[in-house]
Amino acid sequence: SFRRTPVVFSPVWILLAQTYYALESLGALEQNHTRIFRAIHDNGRQFLSPEMIADYVDGNGVAKEEFLRVFNSPAVRKKVTESENDQRIMQIVSVPTLVVADKYVVNMDVGRKRSLEIVNLLIAKEQAGGDEAEPAG
Repeated sequence: SFRRTPVVFSPVWILLAQTYYALESLGALEQNHTRIFRAIHDNGRQFLSPEMIADYVDGNGVAKEEFLRVFNSPAVRKKVTESENDQRIMQIVSVPTLVVADKYVVNMDVGRKRSLEIVNLLIAKEQAGGDEAEPAG
C-alpha cells in the first residue's frame, strides 16, 4: 500500500500538514490537494493562516466553517504531531522521500528512476520475508 504523509520543515509547513489532515478527514483531500500544490508551486501563492486556506477550499468539497472546525480539532493536531515524530525518527530531510516498511528511507538524490528501482528491491525483500540477501543491482 502507498500512503502520503506530510512533513514539517517550517511553521508554514505545519499549517499545510494540518490542512492535509483536515481535508483528509473531511473527504475533500482529492478535490483540493493538487489545487493547493499548484497554487503554491506554480502560481507562487502563499497561505499564511488557516483562514486563507479555508477561503481557498470553501466550496470545493468543504465549507469554510467546517474546514476550520476540523483544522483545529485535537484529532488533526495529533496526526500532525505523529507525522513530525515519524519525520524525526526516520530522519527525513527532503521531499520527496519514500519509506518502505517503516524502516528503509529512500530519497531522490540518486535520481527518480534509480530511487524507484531501490524501492522495488526493498519491497521485494520485505515480501520475501526481509531476511533475504540484498539483490545485486
